[in-house]
Order: sequence, then C-alpha cells, then structure tokens
Amino acid sequence: RKQLMTKVKNAVILAAGYSSRFVPLCFDIPKGLLIVKGETLIERQIRQLKELDINDICIVTGAYAEQFSFLEKKHHVRLIFNSDYKTKNNFASLYVAKEFLSDTLVTSSDLFFTENIFQNEFENPYYASVYINGVTNQRCLTLDENDKIIATKYNGSDMWITFGGHAVLSADISDKLLHYMSLAYSQPECANKYWVDFQDEHLSEMPMYIKRLKQTDIVEFNTLKALQDFDTSFCAVKQSPTMQYIVNALGAKNERDLTNILPIKTGNTAIGCCWRYKDEQYEYLNGIVKKIKGDSHV
Repeated sequence: RKQLMTKVKNAVILAAGYSSRFVPLCFDIPKGLLIVKGETLIERQIRQLKELDINDICIVTGAYAEQFSFLEKKHHVRLIFNSDYKTKNNFASLYVAKEFLSDTLVTSSDLFFTENIFQNEFENPYYASVYINGVTNQRCLTLDENDKIIATKYNGSDMWITFGGHAVLSADISDKLLHYMSLAYSQPECANKYWVDFQDEHLSEMPMYIKRLKQTDIVEFNTLKALQDFDTSFCAVKQSPTMQYIVNALGAKNERDLTNILPIKTGNTAIGCCWRYKDEQYEYLNGIVKKIKGDSHV
C-alpha cells in the first residue's frame, strides 16, 4: 500500500557560516550571496523553493548577518540570528530555528542546485544523497533494501553519502533532534557537532531515508577555483574588495593567475590567505600583500 504523502510546511536555510576555506572572498561577503551564473546562491534557492509553493522560508544568519537583511523585504523571508555562530558548529543554527522546525526542508545557503530538485511533499524524511565512486571522507551510508539509513561512518569508498546538508525532516524527527540538541547545547564537548551527528547517535529513534541524486544535481564550492571552473564568467574582483586589492597590489591582469589559494588560520578562523603567482609565493595578512619565502602557511 502506498504511503501517504506529507506536505512540506516550511524551509530553513542555514547561512551563518564564515566559509573560511573560501579565501579571500570570505573576508568581504558570505558565500551564499556570491553571484553565480547571474544569481546569488541563496536567492536561487529561494526562487526554487517558491516555485514549489514553499513560501515560509527562514534564513539563519551569523557572520555578515547584515548583508542578508535585504532578503526580508525583497523575498518576504524571515531572518534569525545565531549568536553562537563563532563558537558552535551548525547544530546551533538549526537549534536557533527551533520554533519553525516541523515538516521542514533544511538546506545550506552556499549550494547551487542545477535543477530544482526540491520537493513540496514526502513519504519519508530523507537526506539528499549522491553515490561516490572511489575514496571519500564524507558521511557514508549503509542502507537497507528500502533506502533507510541503518549505519553511518566518515571515510569510505564506493558508497552513498549525504551531500550538502539538504534534507527533509518530519515533525517527529524535528522534535527528537531538538530534544537531543537542547541537552547538548551548553556542553563544551559538543560545540563542534553538526546537526546530522545527533541523528547518527540515535539512528533507531530517528529513522531517515535517502533521496538519490546525481552528483551534478547539487554543486558545493569548497574553493574559489572550483567556483571559477564551474562559472567561467565569475569575477571575484567585482564582488570582493579584498580580491580587488590583492590583484591590484600584484599588478595582475587576471585574478585567475593566482593559484593554490589557501587560508592562513588561527584555530578555525581564517586571518589571511596565501597563494602562488608567477611561480612565487605570496600572502595577504593584516591587510598587506607581500612575497614570502617557502610554503610556511600551506
């Protein structure tokens, strides 16, 4: 007998992160507001959600929260500020949206969905999942014959993985997640948890399934080069004053001549970046561009 479908009531878009791997753009703009193929990443998602009549949309902000404020009037979305975005991982962003969690679609602002793969109803709560050939360090899934997740692990090969943080939660799953996140919220040892970690720890209580997708359905950009390769018209200097300053300081004609761009970090926070240009190593630190010897930051 076909299971009854449940309507998606709302969506939560997580947009609190600093995206420290995405240097130097992360010093100026949240990744979700980058213009990719003519549209900001987060506005593309908002449009795709509204195409399916998912109109109750909550965006959780943190770093650069003020830059998202225009979305309230332009797209009639709600904004919630995660005041713990600097000290806690993304479970805190989902928890701060607790009043809105029910039969909820959850996604991340920095994803590019090539087609509208969102759904406004579901049979079972699920994670978006793609199959990885070869070795991966992602969250790998063991499934039963009905695509129910029965075990998870990080690192594996030739497996289905959860991808990009896109999921649909049922009301009962939401309640259980919130319960366990509330117990852990003030515990220092839990600060670095992802929200999916709570499901991993209580699989029997929170049965989740997968929605099988192609790898090309969801694009996640972990580096500037990955974005430049995906969108050949992408121009970082137009969106990032820091990149404009770096290019000018080098006298470079093209931002793409900067290669192997990596963050310089203190703890988990990017405080600068380094790169190669014309076979020389450079760094941007304390607002200054200079040539350095060796690869001390790489």
